[in-house]
Amino acid sequence: MWGVICIYLFRHCRKFNMQMEATMKKHQCCILFLILLLAVNAWGVGISNIEFYQADWYDGDGVLQVSSSSWGRMDFDLDPDASSIYYLNVAAAQSTASASWIVQNMPLFSADIGSVADRLSVDFDIKELGISVGDALGSINMTYSISASVLASIPVGGASVYSVSSIDYLMAGGTKGDNSFGDVGSPAGHKATEEVAKTDVIQHKNVPGVQEGNKRCLAGALARSMGWLNVEYKAGSAKTAQDFYNDLRAKDVGSQTGDAKVTSYEDDIKEKDKQLQSLHVSETKIGDLDNRLGAIEGVKEDSTTDLIEWLKKELKTEDVELDYGRHIVTITGFYKQGGKTFVKFRDDEKQGDDTKGDTTEKEAELYKEMDKYYFRVKDSGSSFQVKALISESFIPEPASMILLGLGLVMGAVKALLRKQG
Repeated sequence: MWGVICIYLFRHCRKFNMQMEATMKKHQCCILFLILLLAVNAWGVGISNIEFYQADWYDGDGVLQVSSSSWGRMDFDLDPDASSIYYLNVAAAQSTASASWIVQNMPLFSADIGSVADRLSVDFDIKELGISVGDALGSINMTYSISASVLASIPVGGASVYSVSSIDYLMAGGTKGDNSFGDVGSPAGHKATEEVAKTDVIQHKNVPGVQEGNKRCLAGALARSMGWLNVEYKAGSAKTAQDFYNDLRAKDVGSQTGDAKVTSYEDDIKEKDKQLQSLHVSETKIGDLDNRLGAIEGVKEDSTTDLIEWLKKELKTEDVELDYGRHIVTITGFYKQGGKTFVKFRDDEKQGDDTKGDTTEKEAELYKEMDKYYFRVKDSGSSFQVKALISESFIPEPASMILLGLGLVMGAVKALLRKQG
């Protein structure tokens, strides 16, 4: 009896295995696709549409001052992971030369801490590739890696050739300060060795871009903040950040010498503060590190000398503009990586051309040296010294606060009546 059962099971199992083998062969393409799909889902972050640039620097009047500078830039589209931070490492070389580690452990933040699918950019120093200032870098061989932890050594692997296009940068964007041309130095880029804790990250979602006129960075930086505050706190205005920019410019905010009406820095901030009242964003604060500003009615000046801690505190719930002497940008994020501090920002590097500029969220190192703070540049220099910070906080309108208070009181009364009943 047991022998008959064994023969029966053997024959049917063999037949089943043959059927499964035939099915596997028939559907092997579908099975392979499913395996790849699972692999992609497990690797929940990616970059695409990579482009490289070399900056030509212009003064505020549009005159070329530095052709084929040491400022390189890598742009890419980010598709963030849902909950994990990954790290981007980039190795590049000119032709057959040895590769240099041009981007070292740049964090790609996850969606749960504010990252969204967006176009990002990071600076790198072209001199690291053996290229002198004045020499055009036509193309590079590049390889990159994305990993769940930081790398201790340069990424290796098959390199791809990328063309390098020129991009225009303005030294003087219109800050009401020194609009002369200064030493652009070399970019600090991103060089770090340690991982980033989520508790050390502040990321503002969807800070909008603004196209600025020539030397109008003050109005543009303020307008981005107004646009973000309006959406983030549901202030109710139908205006876009570009609309806010147009409103500010209509009141001559960001005016320069030679304009029909020239306003002061203090006048511009006061006008911006006035326009913010319509959004019930009624508190503007200034961190004047370089004593550039006089007293402004209704605007609080913070006397702090610790710019990094001040920025970290303000940016949690407020929007901040950073003035580094010849240009002003809108800060969109902040994080610490080991002993270094980095900020993310938006600006219009190609003012006056509405088809270019403010197309990416950029990032830069922020550091202190000899009691002064520097931004973006590798070696400290006055051209990139932080001069002032401006922040705006959202305050609910009084009617909303009254309704909220009445709601809390009524809730307490109902709870008391239930307890007594």
